[in-house]
Amino acid sequence: MQARAIRPTLSSALIAAVCVISAALPPVPAHAQNQIRVARSMGDGATPSVTSAELKQYAQILGLTPDQHAAAKALLEAYDADFQAASKAMQERLKAIRDEFQESRDPAVFEDMGPITEKFSKRAKELEATFLGDLKVLLTDDQAQRWPVLERTRRRERTLSRGMVNGESVDLLKIVKGLDLPPQAMTPLAEPMQQYEVDLDRALIERNKTAEEQQPKALNLTPGRPMQFDLTAMQESMAKTREAGAKVRDVNQKYARQFKPLLPEDVQPRFENEVKRATYPVVYRPSHVARVLDAARAFDDLDSKQREGLGAIRSTYERELEAVNDRWAAALADAEAKGSAGGIPIGGGGMMFFGSDESDDAAVNDARKARRELDKHTLESVEAMLTEPQKERLPKRGDGPEGVAGGGQQIIRIGGGG
Repeated sequence: MQARAIRPTLSSALIAAVCVISAALPPVPAHAQNQIRVARSMGDGATPSVTSAELKQYAQILGLTPDQHAAAKALLEAYDADFQAASKAMQERLKAIRDEFQESRDPAVFEDMGPITEKFSKRAKELEATFLGDLKVLLTDDQAQRWPVLERTRRRERTLSRGMVNGESVDLLKIVKGLDLPPQAMTPLAEPMQQYEVDLDRALIERNKTAEEQQPKALNLTPGRPMQFDLTAMQESMAKTREAGAKVRDVNQKYARQFKPLLPEDVQPRFENEVKRATYPVVYRPSHVARVLDAARAFDDLDSKQREGLGAIRSTYERELEAVNDRWAAALADAEAKGSAGGIPIGGGGMMFFGSDESDDAAVNDARKARRELDKHTLESVEAMLTEPQKERLPKRGDGPEGVAGGGQQIIRIGGGG
């Protein structure tokens, strides 16, 4: 089972191996075909495929009795103990490889890393299957009828975020739930949401199957040989995975259009904004400039002129930001349709680039530049309104969850210069 925190199509174990190699050996040894730079570590750990919070959710889906839930908790405790033991064994073996390399500086030691992580991945899948099988045994016949709902929920929550296409990782069920609508407002959505869940799951199954088939090709894996990186093979395998992911995105777009008119009219703009944020998280996530404005306007030593000026700056920024962001998102959508977007979304606002972090599409680059210029101009305007001591109290860039224009984007570059 792939760890939820890892969102590219590569398996969590193999991604872990990539990160360990790149962290321990800059640059990658000569036998590797391309330089890999990881701009923010994704770690080499592993997470269980079932958590206590998820078990609570599954108990609600299945309608478990208190006794059944208690038994399920005992099963989960046993599963977690076995999983942690397997994970610890893997981490100890990986650490031994890193330590050996530090002493020998021989990159050949990394050849053992692939089999170790693959063995762990196989064991993790076995433990997951055992736990789910045991959980199913606890059910009555009526409860067992709800098992497909649990499977769809697991697939959606565990794998949807691995999307490589903008809009592929959107979860409309989560967005609608977040609107916190009264029961009567949910009634018109009940049937479309059920059908969305089924259609999305069908597309997810196909996408996940394609991704799993493409993993060995992306990493040029051959039994008995070291793990290598073939940029051409990786691009081809990702193209096939993106094609399968586009079908998931199409399901999301189709049902987003269906859901909107079924919502109360005053809620529709909020739904639309949430869909946009989920589709293009790098574009629409809160910016550093917004944090600066919020902080500045909260200062208790502002005079009336400063307070009025900051309010005007905020109004102008929000108005112009919406137009600039929409332009950027439209450029990304158009570039992706033409195959010239350059970067590959990897969930959570991250991007994977081949060679450079600039898009091959001029419209995308122009839109990003317009966003940077708007942010720069707004920051200058804010600072011009403040005294030097006040400016010192403003949030520093990188302290918050900003998007690409404000820093904090997760980037993986494959190939290209330093």
